[in-house]
Amino acid sequence: MGYTIDQLHPSKYLKGADVTPPVVATMSRVTIEKMTDNDNETEEKGILSFLGGRLKPMPLNWTNLTFLGKTFGNNSDAWQGKQVEIYFDPSIMAFGEVKGGIRLRLPTAFGVPPRQQRAPGLMTFEQAKMAISDAGITYEELVAHLKANGMTTWICATGTPLVQQLIAARVQVPAEQAFDPDGPPPDDNIPF
Repeated sequence: MGYTIDQLHPSKYLKGADVTPPVVATMSRVTIEKMTDNDNETEEKGILSFLGGRLKPMPLNWTNLTFLGKTFGNNSDAWQGKQVEIYFDPSIMAFGEVKGGIRLRLPTAFGVPPRQQRAPGLMTFEQAKMAISDAGITYEELVAHLKANGMTTWICATGTPLVQQLIAARVQVPAEQAFDPDGPPPDDNIPF
């Protein structure tokens, strides 16, 4: 039995194979590490870590830093507890060759036509369950928190900030309401 290239050359950082197919993850923190570039020169880079321990840390290039800054704000503390979709884009050029690379985007509702997708920042119930799992929160804790706040069924515009609040309390970051209360999408009919 043979070995894959990733088995023969393991990396402590995220690789394209780790996010094929795309993965939705909750950001935990950014650190600065010294890394060696292709010219054997040392540079400091931002390294993005994720909650849950399922994914390796991700070095941040300028494109991904720009996305995070425009989407969540210039201070990396504001990124904590937020979800991103991480995917491999095979069309990215590096050093004059098409090599592919890792990119970030807001999570999409997989398999749902764009017209029916949630407004940016709102979570479906499945996304909420994934987010709390990444933060080490149980399903039972989620349901108890939602019920304690008067919810008996999932309403994305109401549930999303409650989930963000629960995650923020666990990872000790300020909760932000990343949704538009004036334009909520349709509710899920999911009873607890």
